[in-house]
Amino acid sequence: MIYVGLDTAEADLRSRFAEVERVVHLDDPKGTPGIDRMTAVWVCKGPKQQWSTMWDSMTTLYFDLGLWRDPNTTTRPTR
Repeated sequence: MIYVGLDTAEADLRSRFAEVERVVHLDDPKGTPGIDRMTAVWVCKGPKQQWSTMWDSMTTLYFDLGLWRDPNTTTRPTR
């Protein structure tokens, strides 16, 4: 499976898949978080759960307020 998301997703992906490899990292300092800043492309193999169980939580989109690394800032689900 190909997963495109924030570069902080590795721990979550490893809990869901047997094999996880980051193949691309985008981090343009002037970019938009989640688009071309703090973004990675991952190749994941060997799901540890059924897709029907994982799909809903993996397809939730979050809008990053541009302050992702600020511990006082949170993201809001877009759904």
